[in-house]
Amino acid sequence: MESVKTHQRNLWIIQLIGWAVFFGINFVFRLPAAGFTKAAVQSVLIAFFYAVILYGNGVWLIPKIYSKGHYWKYGILLFLFFSLVVVLEMLTNYYVLGIYYQEKMYNFSFAQWIYTSFSAGLIVITSFLFYASLRYFHLLRAQDELKTRHYHTELSLLKAQVQPHFLFNTLNNIYYQAHKESPATALQIERLAKMMRFFLEESPMEKIPLQKELEFIENYIELERLRMRYPLQLTFDHQIPENFLIPPMILIPLVENVFKHGINKRKIENVVSMKLEIANKRLFFEVINGVNSSITEHRTGFGLLNLRKRLNLLYQDDFTLSTETRGLLFYASVNIPEE
Repeated sequence: MESVKTHQRNLWIIQLIGWAVFFGINFVFRLPAAGFTKAAVQSVLIAFFYAVILYGNGVWLIPKIYSKGHYWKYGILLFLFFSLVVVLEMLTNYYVLGIYYQEKMYNFSFAQWIYTSFSAGLIVITSFLFYASLRYFHLLRAQDELKTRHYHTELSLLKAQVQPHFLFNTLNNIYYQAHKESPATALQIERLAKMMRFFLEESPMEKIPLQKELEFIENYIELERLRMRYPLQLTFDHQIPENFLIPPMILIPLVENVFKHGINKRKIENVVSMKLEIANKRLFFEVINGVNSSITEHRTGFGLLNLRKRLNLLYQDDFTLSTETRGLLFYASVNIPEE
């Protein structure tokens, strides 16, 4: 961020130096004939009105209107703005220099209008160069901000990698100890480790093989079984073609929704049916489970809402995500094209 502040400071310094030089040249040029006070007043007035034109066109009209393609609107507003500044400059010069300092050249003659308009027109042209320089400095600032964010992101990733490696090593140690005394516990630890590795390695990717998503779902279901008092009756009819890619974490929200909102742990029987089909380069995944009457109002949680937003971003209108209750059964399905 220090580099960004440096660019901003340099931009202000360059402008201040530029106006100081401009004022100094005008002041020195007028000093012999006008004297110190009158030369200073003349230089200040010239610098002021030139600054109004420069910043008015370079900071307001060009970026706000011209750069957005409103050329006719820009032309009309520039003409009105230019005319207003020229009139105000002539009036100010007339009352300050023409009357107060009795300079006869500052009047409302045609020649004075031509001179004022010509000099102001040169500043309008200069304002385009000024706008280009501002764009250049803004580009430098954006590049520095991007580099800074990239640096902090890399640093955060390096810090984040320490904890997963420590956790995986610890899980491996626990797994070997549990394998001797409780193989079933060791199996669940292994499933948990695979799920965590999926989160870290697979979920950030744009596409993954369908098989990896199904392995994650299988591990998730087996870990959820541990929390249930009675056995879960689950059937999963599926096909797994080779080289079928999907975005990660697309199917799991439907399965997760079952265990959050569709399973009643007090019931002896909890039946879940899942089906996955691939046809015409499209994937259809459906989950059917019994209605949990105690939390029916929370049937579709944030998981499915977020899934719909994500599908909208990925496929626009080329997908379907449906949820409905039919009698005592709840149906949730998703249909997406092949990646």
